[in-house]
Amino acid sequence: MLCAPHNNAMSNENKTPQNTIIYVCRSCRAHKDLPVDHTTQGAQLMRTLEAKLTATPLDNIEVRSINCLSQCKHPASVAFQSPDKFQYLVSSLNPTRDADDILTFAQHYHAAEAGIVMTANRPESIRNGLVGRLPPFGYEDPAPEYYKLPTA
Repeated sequence: MLCAPHNNAMSNENKTPQNTIIYVCRSCRAHKDLPVDHTTQGAQLMRTLEAKLTATPLDNIEVRSINCLSQCKHPASVAFQSPDKFQYLVSSLNPTRDADDILTFAQHYHAAEAGIVMTANRPESIRNGLVGRLPPFGYEDPAPEYYKLPTA
């Protein structure tokens, strides 16, 4: 049975808040011909985010690296994910300049009921680099009548 996401970010089992995960593409690099041992933009971004979260931990926000987010032409890239919420993919991020924006967006995302963050609450680097928003697994859109095509 398919269903819409829960109305909050709570686990049905233990009623504790679920984490928001920021996935950072560790293979993102500015130029494909950089040496393999060169520190990638993704690795730089990961280090920057880890350092910021170590200095100032954020409740229910964690950062994880992932091998690839398939945004090779637009490094650095991140994805935001939480159970039963819409997911975001953002690319063309600067590993040092945009780290605070990423963490700000993660807090708005975590607080948003279904993970939908209004444009006004998206920092500029997130708005400019937004690739897409994906529905949660099994989501069924209620499809209001005005989306339906008229029949002949």
